[in-house]
Amino acid sequence: MPAIFPVNFRLLDGSVVLRTGEGTKLNAAIWNAGIAFEADAANSVFELGWSVLIVGTAEEVIEPTEIAETIQMGLRPWAPGSRSHVVRIRAEAVSGRRIVANIEAHTPESI
Repeated sequence: MPAIFPVNFRLLDGSVVLRTGEGTKLNAAIWNAGIAFEADAANSVFELGWSVLIVGTAEEVIEPTEIAETIQMGLRPWAPGSRSHVVRIRAEAVSGRRIVANIEAHTPESI
């Protein structure tokens, strides 16, 4: 079943990388599962934002030099507990959108 989890991530050589512990995200990587990964930002004051969706496959990173590189990049989990595994999501499709304020909605005529 699809599941959504908040994660810290970085981009490495065109792929998304994240650290995780034992469980759902790691299992998906071990099984080379299809993954949808979304990153968003929103600013309600200025009514702007963006959203990027990546669809691809996940795999566990096991090469020690690649794991060390993710740590050097500053990729560290915020959540407590052991997050010693690194997962890479290789993008097969990328889409996104940028949202900008609707200026017309803020004119005196529209109020």
